[in-house]
Amino acid sequence: MTTLYHFDSENQDKSSIASSVEFADSIWSRARGRMFTTSIDRDEALIFEFNRQIPRKTSIWMGFVPYRLGVVWLDNDVVTEITGESPRL
Repeated sequence: MTTLYHFDSENQDKSSIASSVEFADSIWSRARGRMFTTSIDRDEALIFEFNRQIPRKTSIWMGFVPYRLGVVWLDNDVVTEITGESPRL
């Protein structure tokens, strides 16, 4: 597992965002995502990397995920949007 950090360049501070980070790096892991899990800890993260050559809006399908997720959208390591996704059972 990997730890995900936030770096504040103004204060030169580094703080942990998630200490348990998993990468959805296969077709199956991307399709599965968080389906059929019952919860997520505050220090867990699942990272999806999408093809940057395709300029389109990507969405998150919340099927079989019974809890709310926070989603951070990045483009070239810059946060572009933060959304809260609700369950779709």
